[in-house]
Amino acid sequence: MNTIQKIKNLAGILMITTILLAFSAIAVLASPPGNDDIGAATEISSLPFSDSQDTSEATIGPGDPYTCSIQGRSIWYVYAPAEDESLNISVSTDADFYVVLSIFRSEGGNLNPVGCWLNSQITTNFAVLGGTTYYFELMAIKVGAYPPPGESPVGGIVTLSIAENLPPANDDFVNALAIPELPFSQTVNTALATAEPGEPNPCYWYAQHTVWYSYLAPSDGLYRRQLSGDGYLRLATYTGSDLANLQMIDCMSDWSFSQKDITLSAGTTYYFQVFTDNGGEVTFTMELIPPPSNDNFADAKVITEVPYSDFVEAVSATTEIGEPSVCSYWYFQKTIWYAFTPASSGSYTSEAQGSYPVIAVYSGTDLNNLKLLECRNNYAMIRATTRFEAGKTYYIQTFNGAEYWGTTINFNFYPAPAPVAQFSFSPLDPMKLEGIQFNNESSDPGGSDTQSCTWDFGDGNSASDCYPIHAYAADGDYTVQLTAMTKDGRTASTSQTVQVRTHDVGITRFVVPTSARAGQTKTITVYIKNLNYAEDITVDLYKSTVNGYELVGSITQPIPARPPSRAQAFTFNYTFTAEDAALGKVTFKAVVTLINARDVYPGDNEMISIATKVTR
Repeated sequence: MNTIQKIKNLAGILMITTILLAFSAIAVLASPPGNDDIGAATEISSLPFSDSQDTSEATIGPGDPYTCSIQGRSIWYVYAPAEDESLNISVSTDADFYVVLSIFRSEGGNLNPVGCWLNSQITTNFAVLGGTTYYFELMAIKVGAYPPPGESPVGGIVTLSIAENLPPANDDFVNALAIPELPFSQTVNTALATAEPGEPNPCYWYAQHTVWYSYLAPSDGLYRRQLSGDGYLRLATYTGSDLANLQMIDCMSDWSFSQKDITLSAGTTYYFQVFTDNGGEVTFTMELIPPPSNDNFADAKVITEVPYSDFVEAVSATTEIGEPSVCSYWYFQKTIWYAFTPASSGSYTSEAQGSYPVIAVYSGTDLNNLKLLECRNNYAMIRATTRFEAGKTYYIQTFNGAEYWGTTINFNFYPAPAPVAQFSFSPLDPMKLEGIQFNNESSDPGGSDTQSCTWDFGDGNSASDCYPIHAYAADGDYTVQLTAMTKDGRTASTSQTVQVRTHDVGITRFVVPTSARAGQTKTITVYIKNLNYAEDITVDLYKSTVNGYELVGSITQPIPARPPSRAQAFTFNYTFTAEDAALGKVTFKAVVTLINARDVYPGDNEMISIATKVTR
């Protein structure tokens, strides 16, 4: 063998050796993870637990289940808790990968699936039972790279983290979270919160998923509490020192949001029991609501310019010692104060908008010598108008009488508007010598009452009563004027024309035949007088029957005014009937009626005739 052939043989041996070494290295690099099979599942011995594995070389065993209907390169973990627990499980993977998590419970040698998740990242809570073994199968699948059937999907790095979910730190009364300062807000997940033995039922509802807070009130005041979250929320407030002697002093509850104010006393520790019936997240917020700056008489806001407007949240206003109780039947009077010293004398209107607002106006210098000048209250808006003298200070006290419908006050102060004079009278069609009722209907945009009325009836007569009765001696058109004056001295006038018209029609004669035969038609004449005005009238003719009078004819027409001697005739043609003959006689009744007018003497508007004898 020559030298060249030896070199070729040696090169071949080296190449084969290199290839074998390469295949050996590949075989070493291609080893699957240690927990590739369920039989070699990594044991989770304690919590919290975290582990990362590359599933690229994981295999698909012949018995591997389809995880979320997917079979791929999976790894396995096993966990056997001694007690019931709630686990927070987090699974993540590389970018451009989906991670798959399946949980199985070992029961009688079988694996029963109890949970399955597929996402780019998984975070979930899962409850496990003590004394039961659970298997966790994980795999990573590259997005858009899932292989055809029979081929293994591409794997990636999978990180599993498991921690135990623990109840909130303030789950029990003894661990109530002390609120350090206000305002305070905390959001807590109550899913694992419990109701401890002896715990009171909040708001008379079965206690569940409760958490506790405590607060030592540093001062007397009004405090606002809010709950927001999922489900039906409840907050019970207690005094006491332990579960055995708690006294519930307030309860609030509502769906998803609840708010209520409560008055707390300085130096007292209060306990707040919070829960939502579905065990979800709930946010508890608490703040102190300071009183308005003009809560007390001495701090009354000074009105320096008019018109003046102020908007106040008065929910935390108070009633100070010695403060006068004003014209209201409301027990709670959370008042605020204003002061005004006019440069010139005049009438001014105080206006409050709120929930059954009340306004009282005083003169004086302090709470001990206040003199009430005006006090008014109403449903939603009230005005009180008072005359102020130049250089003198006046005080205005206002509050909401029914704050459960609203706690804000919109206060306005301005020069009083002019009153509006108005009146009515009855009847609207008066006649001479008839008493007419006049009614003062004046109003005041400033909210004041009418103090006095002055009437001029236009016939030389007058009155000072606000509701007088007056009669006119003759027909005519009279201008009636009313001057109304409010309590504070403002006046307004108005006038109307009162038309006095005396209408008088009547029947003077009623002519009927003395006898007739059945089937015979005869004339019946009614004579009508009309003394004063042209009128429209109706004359009705009735005949007697066994059942009373029956209408047999009617005439409507105008009639001029005439002297009594010139009465106008209204003629009816009547055909006598067999029924009339059967009765033997018939009487007639005539009735005259004014259209659109009243008759001064209605007694002569009706007349009954003598009987007419009727034969067959």
